[in-house]
Amino acid sequence: LDAQRAGMVWLPLNTRYGVDELVHGIASNDCDFLFFHSSQQSLVEVVLQRCPGLRGAVAIDQPACGQPALAAWMDRWPDSPVDVDQQPDTMVRIASSGGTTGPSKGIIQTNETIETQLSSMLACISMGTRPVHLAAAPLSHMAGSLCWPTMLFGGVTVILAKAAPGEILRAIEHFGVTHVALTPTMVYM
Repeated sequence: LDAQRAGMVWLPLNTRYGVDELVHGIASNDCDFLFFHSSQQSLVEVVLQRCPGLRGAVAIDQPACGQPALAAWMDRWPDSPVDVDQQPDTMVRIASSGGTTGPSKGIIQTNETIETQLSSMLACISMGTRPVHLAAAPLSHMAGSLCWPTMLFGGVTVILAKAAPGEILRAIEHFGVTHVALTPTMVYM
């Protein structure tokens, strides 16, 4: 959401893709900056070497791979709001296709696309108050779609590292999960 407010485009990537797919996603979608968690340091080091077109990288939690932590990186910029002209057709996200017909391709999503997606979801799904969304599937895939309506209603998204049936059930009970999206392969586990 902050990337969108700053006039940037969000390119969600999944570390489970592997190095080749990450490099392809970054290069084919003209990604400028990479934001990552320090737990992915060994993967990010390889990606940074293979993606010379990146203008920079930022570790969201602590310095890693010779890159600053998000808090220190943000200190370099003024606190004043950024004046960004957001129109319905402004690109805000590039999703990845599944890659079943060859290398994955970028799917451009605009403000209007996200608004339509939100409207459709809210017409079909009752969010209630303070929803708790469990993201067992990658946020770069369909689980990320439920983040938007969850935020709209002041809720939280609990993110699992992987989709293990026992972990999903424990998280549902522990966090009082109200919404979870499961892929067919997850349902059949």
